[in-house]
Amino acid sequence: FFESDAGHVLTVIGDPKQAIYRFRGADVHTYLRARGEILKKGGALVKLGKNFRSTAAVIDGYNAVFDPATGFFRAGAGIDYDQPEACGRPNRRLCRAGGRPAPGVVVLDVQPAGDTTPVAATRRALRRQMVEEVRRLLSDEGALFVQDGDSLNRIAARNIFVLAFTHTECDEIGEALRAAGIHFAFYKEDELFQTSQAKD
Repeated sequence: FFESDAGHVLTVIGDPKQAIYRFRGADVHTYLRARGEILKKGGALVKLGKNFRSTAAVIDGYNAVFDPATGFFRAGAGIDYDQPEACGRPNRRLCRAGGRPAPGVVVLDVQPAGDTTPVAATRRALRRQMVEEVRRLLSDEGALFVQDGDSLNRIAARNIFVLAFTHTECDEIGEALRAAGIHFAFYKEDELFQTSQAKD
């Protein structure tokens, strides 16, 4: 595209925050290199300012987390968040039974037991909180609904995803969910039919 004289147009869409999907091949360094090359060759950077997938409460939550004042992105990393997102579907909202509003973001917090808390203990505590949160969401008392205009859909188990960095973390979270009697599946596990469970 850079070397062609035929007037081809190249449009590249990317989001460095999507590097959380590293397990699906996302690579923030590749994104940053590609963006840099395109801009060097005279390409224009166009920021998309509206999100049509999330509720306004979720967007407000991550606008607060990614605000430059928080220092979420390291200085000099090439990732900025100088233009907060806006909600493209203001009629979509998360609510509890009876239409009561629900928060867009819930933060799980672990308080240290002393001056230092081992990493393993912190992970166990977070897993316990995560399991309790999933159990609550699946209960009638803690049920959440997505209201979009006139439609109202309850959040089900298939709508809940837990992201983890490693296979070990996935296994540990799976064990915690299994111990709590919560059914789950590993999403797109590599070579699923070659696992010992499938063979059994």
